[in-house]
Amino acid sequence: MKKISIIIISIFLIFSCQNIDSKTNESRITQFEKFLGNNKANALTLKVVDFEKFLQTNLSGISIEKSYAKYLEIIKSGAYDEYSWNYNATEKKQINKLFESSGLKQEIWNYNPSLTNEEFPLKTFNKFGKYLKGLELIQESDSTIINYIKIKKAIGDVSKNILADGLLKNNVDFSDYFIKRIIVVEFYPAN
Repeated sequence: MKKISIIIISIFLIFSCQNIDSKTNESRITQFEKFLGNNKANALTLKVVDFEKFLQTNLSGISIEKSYAKYLEIIKSGAYDEYSWNYNATEKKQINKLFESSGLKQEIWNYNPSLTNEEFPLKTFNKFGKYLKGLELIQESDSTIINYIKIKKAIGDVSKNILADGLLKNNVDFSDYFIKRIIVVEFYPAN
């Protein structure tokens, strides 16, 4: 009887910890979105949704999590060619306009629209923007986010191949809210 009680208590504790983790993650998401602001958070979420549609179109037949991994493998290998992928150009253009009009683009990238060619904008990562500061607020014990922040603060722009390799080697959870946003910011073309 004592063994059964211990098993039941153990199971209860495991599920309680998972529930706490879920609540903690929801709290982190709320904190991040509140810090960014509603318009910027919505623009980033729409960008994630658009990216997942893009993955489903171009890498059909596999789960969305596996398509994230496959996409990063393609980038890591150096075989990525933006012009060989299918995009919903109209929807992508609308989301990119929202990304810019919400102010999120400026929170992620340093750029001067008046000095850039519309097709090939010159930009560098904004180490002081709300996007990175928002991730700092919620990093807690998430080693992937902690390392991402350290790299972005130290280096700024990182080779996409190297960053993709790092994410793949760390076996990140491609269903994670924050991982999705990091991938969209780093790898999904803005034009």
